[in-house]
Amino acid sequence: MNKAGRPKLKKTVAPVRAAWNSLRANSEALLGLVPRPRALCLYVTYECNLRCRTCGIWAHPGGSGGDELSPAEMSSILADPLFARLEYVNLNGGEPLLRLDLGEISARILERFPRLKSLSLNSNGILQERCVSQVQEIASRCREKHVPFSVSISLHAPGPAFDVIAGCPGAWERVQSTLEQLQRLPQRRDFYLSVNCVVSALNAHLVEEMAAWGRERNIPVNFVVAEVRERFYNRDMAEDFSLRADQRAEVSRFFRRLSLEEPFLRHHRLRYQVLADMLESGRPRRLSCHYRMGGAILGSRGELFYCKFSREIGNCRQRPPMQIYYDPGQLRYRRDELLANRCPHCLPNTFNRIELEKDLPRYLAFLIRSRLRRDSQHGRR
Repeated sequence: MNKAGRPKLKKTVAPVRAAWNSLRANSEALLGLVPRPRALCLYVTYECNLRCRTCGIWAHPGGSGGDELSPAEMSSILADPLFARLEYVNLNGGEPLLRLDLGEISARILERFPRLKSLSLNSNGILQERCVSQVQEIASRCREKHVPFSVSISLHAPGPAFDVIAGCPGAWERVQSTLEQLQRLPQRRDFYLSVNCVVSALNAHLVEEMAAWGRERNIPVNFVVAEVRERFYNRDMAEDFSLRADQRAEVSRFFRRLSLEEPFLRHHRLRYQVLADMLESGRPRRLSCHYRMGGAILGSRGELFYCKFSREIGNCRQRPPMQIYYDPGQLRYRRDELLANRCPHCLPNTFNRIELEKDLPRYLAFLIRSRLRRDSQHGRR
């Protein structure tokens, strides 16, 4: 801990631990093993207070919130042996802050997993006061448990253009105000703050402005590409938001610039390079995925999924999670449908610590090439 008594939120992993985890993950992949999840995405609700043109989750048939898991039910489900090795938990939705018991949910997770290495929260930031107060509360709980906490706020364009994408008048001003308040919090050092920008046909022409906005405010912006997902209920919206051929080329060039211009040790540089390759030429994915390596998604009504593109493989209210996850029929589906057909074309919208550890050799090689390229450019100047 630092002098103020706060846990030090490390942005990089210890070399020895990273090397060991890299060896373990690559060995498991080589042997075709299906390890228990290290990472869990927990959809605490399907309700949402935005009407984004890239996502229809607000139209989820069960989105009224009437049958959501209670904090006690979540804790009971997470007590299953399937989740005994969890190290990373992401609170997601819908809009998680619509749950008035989010503080209790986070408290139970921290109590259940004393060795948790990270707790993260995704929010649209529209509920300004609630967002600030909940971040303060969860950050305080995480500090007491010495667990790093990170907050990602969705923002897909700078200025009023965001209102159009979000389907909510005044969304830009409210989200910007939320971010400003979060930056000014006395507990600011207790959590990592970033912005998540979904790139689509609606904002492809604004990505450079969005990147400049983040640099000016010292807020890291994580760019991801809009996708059709069953849980987003956005298949009928795809024609509106899917990148056109000319936009794919423009966005690819943008990602390539990010891979060269972002801070040297920002590992997302490698992800941006791979994204550019996939968008330009349709190359298969070359980066790892934490879901493939050992991850799961738990829905707000007890549904269990292997990954963001997985069908529901069972309901934890009806069957123990371990039985669902390792059901022979579901494992065949995982192998023959997800790993064989979906994984090679799944855009890498994350590059978290688990994925970085798995791809450590590739990342180190990328750093060396990047350094040589930069030195060469400086030499020519």
